[in-house]
Amino acid sequence: MRGAACSHNRRSNLGCAYLKQAQWHLAIWSLRQALHYRPDMPSPRSNLLFCMNYDPEVHPDAVFAEHCEWGRLHGQTPPPAPHANDRNPDRRLRIGYVSPDFRSHALVRYFEPVLTHHDPVKVETYCYAEVAVPDDTTRRLEKIPHHWLSTCKLSDAALAKRIRDDRIDILVDLAGHTAGNRLLAMAQKPAPIQATWLGYINTTGLPAIDYRFSDSVLDPPNSVVRDTEQLVRLPGGFCCFGAPGDAPDVGPLPAIGRGFMTFGSLNNSFKLNNKVYDLWARVLKALPTSRLLMFRDTLTTTAREQLRREFEDRGVASDRLDLRQWSGAPGYLEVYNEIDVCLDTFPFTGGVTTCEALWMGVPVVSLAGARPMGRHSASLLARVGLSDWAVQTQQQYVDKALGAAHDLEALAKIRAVLRERMTATVCNAKQVTKELEDAYRAMWQRWCATTKSADS
Repeated sequence: MRGAACSHNRRSNLGCAYLKQAQWHLAIWSLRQALHYRPDMPSPRSNLLFCMNYDPEVHPDAVFAEHCEWGRLHGQTPPPAPHANDRNPDRRLRIGYVSPDFRSHALVRYFEPVLTHHDPVKVETYCYAEVAVPDDTTRRLEKIPHHWLSTCKLSDAALAKRIRDDRIDILVDLAGHTAGNRLLAMAQKPAPIQATWLGYINTTGLPAIDYRFSDSVLDPPNSVVRDTEQLVRLPGGFCCFGAPGDAPDVGPLPAIGRGFMTFGSLNNSFKLNNKVYDLWARVLKALPTSRLLMFRDTLTTTAREQLRREFEDRGVASDRLDLRQWSGAPGYLEVYNEIDVCLDTFPFTGGVTTCEALWMGVPVVSLAGARPMGRHSASLLARVGLSDWAVQTQQQYVDKALGAAHDLEALAKIRAVLRERMTATVCNAKQVTKELEDAYRAMWQRWCATTKSADS
């Protein structure tokens, strides 16, 4: 047993190392080897699921099957005791949010506006924070909900008991299979209704989670169902983006003054892969005067050298790449005033980065995929009237980028109106929160009706 544990640990650690380097094939192989020795370990299996979401070579059916396997292995808990929640369908609801990311994290850009705009007459909010190192963002967030609890020292059983004791009506996971999740506590069904939202745009595979929030672009009504949860499509869109208060004004279209097109990407380096490099190189080669600007904190000297080799191998000279490492200093969004069009990643598209680009007037060319996380940008683009910028094929991706370059007048007009469109839709926290609360009410009323029928 000790030998199996050691082999498991070595391969699991190796898998995590490959994961941090975005070497998805090697990470998946190492994690599968670790699970061969200890198939009962939930964390390496969650890491495996995380990796599979980013790997363009993995079929969506295989990703779904692995999520179901996680649920089969780790979600089969004894039936929960009946919940003692007051079944009045119209009373004020207790809503609990569980996350490790109540800190300086992209999730907060989506979650804080909703938390701030919850109607205190309709809902009483609880935040269960798995935050090991609180920061200034944590301290700001903890003042917003009615109740805040740090959960880092609580076992899964203890957390589940606390949630049950708090009489939470609807418990919402905001992490899915990302680091620090508390899915094993949710597997014990501490709340009568449980849902997943925002932090992991995929199924959890966990039978105890009843719903996954989405919208009609992330998960088109006629698409293949790859969820163990029931989908709740929010009518106005999946998420709300908190408009950055320190954003500079939208500048004029750079290409008009420069005489050449600048494509850009500020996406997480996890989302880069060989297929992305191939497609971006096609765009750059089709427009020989164009440039590519990439800006990210992870663009170290080594990373920049690797990127130059990737593009040189594909016939794009390194002097056409403007690769910059963000130091963390203020003014991050100013770089968008140097970019004409952003190029999206796949199979995992942008989210917050797409919102930031649109807020700064920069449209995004996106390749809409078969998985929901491959349609996040498509959902955001549709909400600001740019559905045609989310294309279905790689050739359409190239054509869309070239079309924008050949009609700078139209591109400048889009740039001038995007912030206004974002304000009215994606950044409309009041409307998004109302739709979410309406969904909570419908879910609660459905549960009340079902349980009363079962008792009669």
